[in-house]
Amino acid sequence: QPGFYSPNGATSCVTCEAGFFCNATALSETVMRLDHRCPASLYCPSGLSTLSNAIPCPEAHYCREATPTPTNCPVGTFRDSTA
Repeated sequence: QPGFYSPNGATSCVTCEAGFFCNATALSETVMRLDHRCPASLYCPSGLSTLSNAIPCPEAHYCREATPTPTNCPVGTFRDSTA
């Protein structure tokens, strides 16, 4: 079901990991890690079932691809937009 994936070799599904989105039924761990990574400038909390529910990275933070949570900008730098 969406929001979950099947770990490689497992017989049951688990909640989609933070940093990824699981929008398909019977999604494998391999496919999740390769093709369902949260894009840069967004972050995906655990259990995310659609990319449209990903959260924009807030000001003063940056979000790399597959990031589970925003990272503070380093001292002496800033990010003033969410794009």
